[in-house]
Amino acid sequence: MSKQKGIIIDKYSTKPVEEWLHNFVEQYNELKPDSAAEYDQRRDKSTPPHKVLMQMHGLTSWVEFKKLAGVVRYWKGRPSYDTDNLVLKVKSHNNLLLKVMQQFNCYSIEEFLESGKLVKLG
Repeated sequence: MSKQKGIIIDKYSTKPVEEWLHNFVEQYNELKPDSAAEYDQRRDKSTPPHKVLMQMHGLTSWVEFKKLAGVVRYWKGRPSYDTDNLVLKVKSHNNLLLKVMQQFNCYSIEEFLESGKLVKLG
């Protein structure tokens, strides 16, 4: 670990790691950030940025850190739906999804999911 990284982590040694993790969970759930960069930009500046929190836990992945913290993934302030590791991502495929939904006479994601037309394979 470089001297700089040690200095940054030492800056936050005033509280136990578990307390910083609890603080992260509270802020994350309040802010509902789409990304680590957005979390860092909007977090309380007296708390560690995401990279320092990850270093405290020996992690290098934002996704793994969120799993450790037990927080849900947000996109545009709304939770992403994750059921049995099946994640519905509409961001880049919304036109195709809309066409498929219309074929089943469904005009909202909720209606489409409830219709049973979307099934998990395997």
